[in-house]
Amino acid sequence: MNNYEAVNCPVCNSNKYSIKFPIQYESDGVLDKLKIDGKNVKVKVYLCGKCFHSYANPQLKGDLITEYYSKLDSEYYKTENPPIDDMITEDNRIINIIKKYKNSGNILELGCGYGFLLKKFERESWNIYGIEPSKHASEFGKKELLLNIKQGFLTLGDFPPQFFDVIIMSDVIEHLRKPNELFELIKHYLKPDAIILIKTGNIDSLYAKICGRWWGYFGSWEHISFFSPRSIEYLLKENNLKLNDIYFVPHFSGFIKNLKSVVYSLTVILVKNLIKSALNKFFQKNYKTRQLLIAYDHIIVVSRPSDLT
Repeated sequence: MNNYEAVNCPVCNSNKYSIKFPIQYESDGVLDKLKIDGKNVKVKVYLCGKCFHSYANPQLKGDLITEYYSKLDSEYYKTENPPIDDMITEDNRIINIIKKYKNSGNILELGCGYGFLLKKFERESWNIYGIEPSKHASEFGKKELLLNIKQGFLTLGDFPPQFFDVIIMSDVIEHLRKPNELFELIKHYLKPDAIILIKTGNIDSLYAKICGRWWGYFGSWEHISFFSPRSIEYLLKENNLKLNDIYFVPHFSGFIKNLKSVVYSLTVILVKNLIKSALNKFFQKNYKTRQLLIAYDHIIVVSRPSDLT
């Protein structure tokens, strides 16, 4: 257990909570890369009694997860295969939302991965910057896509103050142990009329509630913070930012694709999980259940500074 620690709410630091349910991460890729045993670790989703944010407890210690992201690479990256830009429609959705507020300027993506989303902004009048902890992903973005990407984490002094018109965090915030520390840095780099776009899973979505402890967002030990519209608004207010707009979206585009995911999840995966759970309970078996497929369970939040003085 020395590799894990109990944590307070990452949004408000409260130690008041109720337990929603236990979870079993579907993939142990993080633990395998760190060469850590997680067999006897019982992870539960806590609901904060103050800000109503949901988070995993216990979590891997900070130095381990930093080493994992910066030296070992996220399990998301299949380093043996050439990267594929398979989120074209989803990226265009983000671009079209940003166009409602800004059409040009300096844009930064935190956790930009291979840089496929950033590359699409070259069609517009943008000065493009990226931050990505993975050496593998950032090197691809720099060498193959010719993007300006810093390998590592955002730090003070990376850019001039009040430099960015747009900062993007797409599928990033759910990985953060201390989101308030990052938002302090983000505010330092925002222009007074800038926007922040955040995409993440919505644990209060109807689909996530139906999935319960088998929600697809519990797929990896990387996911430790599970936002709802209420808790993300609380986080923004705590950091002198205001929620400007919120869009309820599926993770992947395409009505048929998402419908197939929901139907398959609720008629095949869920039924198998219930059978395995019953066998485990009554016959002391150890069958591993699966997470249901992600579908109609995401939000895109657009935020603006409310006071940067």
